[in-house]
Amino acid sequence: MLQTIATLLGRLLLALIFILSGISKIGNYGSTVAYMTSAGLPMAPLFLYGSVLVELGCGLSLLTGFRARLSALILFLFLCPVTYLFHLKPALDAVSSGSADQQSIQVLKNLAVMGGLLLLYGNGAGKLTIGKDA
Repeated sequence: MLQTIATLLGRLLLALIFILSGISKIGNYGSTVAYMTSAGLPMAPLFLYGSVLVELGCGLSLLTGFRARLSALILFLFLCPVTYLFHLKPALDAVSSGSADQQSIQVLKNLAVMGGLLLLYGNGAGKLTIGKDA
């Protein structure tokens, strides 16, 4: 029973970061597009729509447990380029200039979340889900 509850809580906590991030991107459309453009991302509005779709769709999937394994894998793959483009490159620049930077913390946070997503992918969503976990 403890494992079932722990799996549910872990899944809910992972879902929370993606759902809130997706909502934030909608509410801050202009500044998010500007940030994505400043990172060198072409067609930022198109990628913003895709990001919101992935974050909200997969976040809700994690929340409910429906197709949670697939969503965990999609989110893991999504975080790979996001972490590199928006956090790792700026963190490396900060390190090379001799200054500590918040981006380093973001890289480590994303790596930890990616680890949680891989655990969810490997072990499944647990018993307390809505629908099929695949």
